[in-house]
Amino acid sequence: MPTKSLIEQYLRLRLISTSFVQQAYSPEEWELATLVLTRPSYQIKFKHTGEVIFDEKYSPNLQTKIPNGRTTQFVLVSSTGANLPFNTQGLSEPNNEDHDVRLRDLIVLVMRTFQKKALDAKRKGKA
Repeated sequence: MPTKSLIEQYLRLRLISTSFVQQAYSPEEWELATLVLTRPSYQIKFKHTGEVIFDEKYSPNLQTKIPNGRTTQFVLVSSTGANLPFNTQGLSEPNNEDHDVRLRDLIVLVMRTFQKKALDAKRKGKA
């Protein structure tokens, strides 16, 4: 399914939940986490404990950054300025780097789209 169709489908559902690897305590420690995107907010939690590590509404200050080059990583900069590094390496089916990069791109595009929709609704007084 083309990426645009997937994003439109997620927008209709108003929710996406996906797994990825989130840097836990040091550059060498990565933990499986879940990212839950809804229209007004997003949440990140560790998969094995269910511990919520981030839960906030979208704001104009929220940024998603992708490092230069071919990578499966991205960094979420929260509205408070916290840097949250993520990685989709080894998570796609079938498991290969091309699919991992596409998964990263899809997560970033959907998150940016949900953020835009939430901010547009807020400006129009719907949120």
